[in-house]
Amino acid sequence: MNYKQSAFLIDSCAYFFRYYFSDVYQYFSDEGHASGGVYGFTSFLLSILEKYSPGFGACCFDEALDTCFRNDIYPQYKANRAAPDEDIEFQLSACKQIAELLGFSVFAHNRYEADDLIGSLVRQMCEDLSSENSCESLFIISGDKDFYQLLDDSRVVLWDITKKAPISQSDCNELTQLLPEQWIDFQTLVGDAVDNVPGVKGIGVKTATQLLHQYGSLTGILENIEQLNTLKIRNIKNIQSQIQDNISSIAVSKILVTIEKNLTLIDKSDDIVVKPISFDGAAKFCCQMGFPNLVNRIERLIQLN
Repeated sequence: MNYKQSAFLIDSCAYFFRYYFSDVYQYFSDEGHASGGVYGFTSFLLSILEKYSPGFGACCFDEALDTCFRNDIYPQYKANRAAPDEDIEFQLSACKQIAELLGFSVFAHNRYEADDLIGSLVRQMCEDLSSENSCESLFIISGDKDFYQLLDDSRVVLWDITKKAPISQSDCNELTQLLPEQWIDFQTLVGDAVDNVPGVKGIGVKTATQLLHQYGSLTGILENIEQLNTLKIRNIKNIQSQIQDNISSIAVSKILVTIEKNLTLIDKSDDIVVKPISFDGAAKFCCQMGFPNLVNRIERLIQLN
């Protein structure tokens, strides 16, 4: 496949932390800062450029751990996560710098998460008909199942590029027995312990899937709440009671798990065309970060292009 007409929208913090917590990458900057996570992320971006040469690319970062609009709605949202220390902040800032030097557009916001930035870019690029270079495919580069809600077989695919094959809408249907448009309601019912999102007590993956198969959506479940106890589902009477007693909590959970798609981040798709690598800047960066061994890869990449 020729990826020149494809966009790679990267869930950057997810990949950074894979490398940050790895014992493999022991690097330090000229000033003595640990830079192993930066090395891993830089090598990751270089691999994308070497293997795929996408025509469009954006690196989206999280900067809204406790300032996200979701915290206004539910203060406990992600409250189980520790705030980034100085080391993480230094390395994330460096990751943004190298992403730009390698030609990617960088997005971060203190009120919206990377998921929201990616969701909004997906919407804007799917709506954009003005760009000279048409973007035929959108690859969300992440392993996060939250992105299932954005999948669309015509253009949008989820791809954990270091581990798995791309997942399309039809793949999602086969893997989860749910449609992408049901994924928000599924997550609302099940909750998310990682993000501290409350679900409905007694409802797990199997029960949520059964309920959505039966009624199609959360709205359908609520409209038929009086009939739930007729279903052959374990503890269905308790589940029915839990849903009835927690309508407001369920509504909050649905907001928490829904990716925001209405941000205006670009004027047109051409705004995130992958730019030529700044060799001098990237080479200087790698040397300052303590991994001059990547300079040759950057030079070869420029020569190939």
